[in-house]
Amino acid sequence: MSQVMWMGAVASIGAALALASAGTAHAVESSAAPANCGINRVAVYQKKNFGGQYVCIAGNIKKLADFRWPNGAKLNDSISSIQVPSRCWVTLYRYKNYKGDKSTWKRIGNSGPLREDRNLSNNKVGDNRTSSLKSGCTFDA
Repeated sequence: MSQVMWMGAVASIGAALALASAGTAHAVESSAAPANCGINRVAVYQKKNFGGQYVCIAGNIKKLADFRWPNGAKLNDSISSIQVPSRCWVTLYRYKNYKGDKSTWKRIGNSGPLREDRNLSNNKVGDNRTSSLKSGCTFDA
């Protein structure tokens, strides 16, 4: 399996990150502070307003049911907010295998602020309804 997901925590725990193996994560708490996912990973959060646990994602995941939050809960149908670095993009899909309604957040130019959505209920896919996603980043040489 390719390196797609990182789990982590912020705030008092610091910028600890652990690579998820076989789609299973270890229990780690998070806060509403921005995830430390770096410039080439999208942060997805378990709760609105960047609350609860988060996972850092790079690449495509055709079946989120195969992945878990740090607390062991399935990632499928449980994403409520996202943060996208300025040079990256992400498309969330309602169903596995990139099917159904989709919502996309794209980079703005080659620099600029983090793109974010505090409440996914305001887009086509909706809150707690994402079952697959595609993401990527573009960097100038």
